Amino acid sequence: MEKADISTRIRGKVAEVLVEEAMSSEESCVGEAESGKTKIVGYKIKRLSWVSGKLRKVKAFLDKTMREGQTQRARDRALPRTDHEVESSTLPPKDFPDWAIQSSE
Repeated sequence: MEKADISTRIRGKVAEVLVEEAMSSEESCVGEAESGKTKIVGYKIKRLSWVSGKLRKVKAFLDKTMREGQTQRARDRALPRTDHEVESSTLPPKDFPDWAIQSSE
């Protein structure tokens, strides 16, 4: 029971930060298909400079859990994601939890 309470509390904390305004943006990387047409071959992720280490760990855990739940075919079809050279200029959402924002000290 105690573990369930902790799990519920953690889920609530995570749910409040998984909002669109707090997601990294991505830029499509385009290449040429054998047919000569252009196609998306990957994504460059513009990271948010203000995200705390704790939130980065939460997001990494969720990404890993999602990948592990996918079929092998889905994992094989996933396009590569690499870091963009430039960070996103997006600011933290209003009233965003302090634990999710990196302190500037």
